[in-house]
Amino acid sequence: HITIHFIAGNHDQADRSGLFSSMVLAGRGGVALTPEPQSICGVQVAGIGYEDDCDAVYLKVGKIKWGEYRRILVLHAPILGSSAQSDMVIGSGKDTIDPRRLSSENFGKDAGMRKGDLIIAGHYHDPQVLAHGSEWERPTSGFGSSPAVLVPGALVQHGFGDSGLERGWWLLDTESFVMTFHTPVG
Repeated sequence: HITIHFIAGNHDQADRSGLFSSMVLAGRGGVALTPEPQSICGVQVAGIGYEDDCDAVYLKVGKIKWGEYRRILVLHAPILGSSAQSDMVIGSGKDTIDPRRLSSENFGKDAGMRKGDLIIAGHYHDPQVLAHGSEWERPTSGFGSSPAVLVPGALVQHGFGDSGLERGWWLLDTESFVMTFHTPVG
């Protein structure tokens, strides 16, 4: 049995009843992630759906009450240093989340993200891993001691700009915090 955990994205619009289309997953055993951390496989996981205003995301992250376990924050937002189609690197701006502003250094030890924690940020369709040191880097495996950002990418092509992008899914070992990328067979 696999439980699907999800957040609302920018294309996941509410219908007249106020329900998001991804909420169909809730009727099929899915669980919506909220800013209230949930324990999943020994890791604390919280989610914040798409927001037009990045300051609202920073405020929500600052209010999350984390415990002592490893943390995974799931967002749907453009992330500084990630790349969109055609390797256009995303710079800073009011519509871009800067992972350094999500740090516990900004919110206190019981809030924000710490070294070794993971931010999973959907929005761009190209799968990528970013670690923050003095420069943005793309490590080949693991996260080391730096906070990491995973942009999982899209499972399917959504437009012509997605042509040729790698497709697949990520598997995270919640004990070692090593992740691997898997491509479809066939």
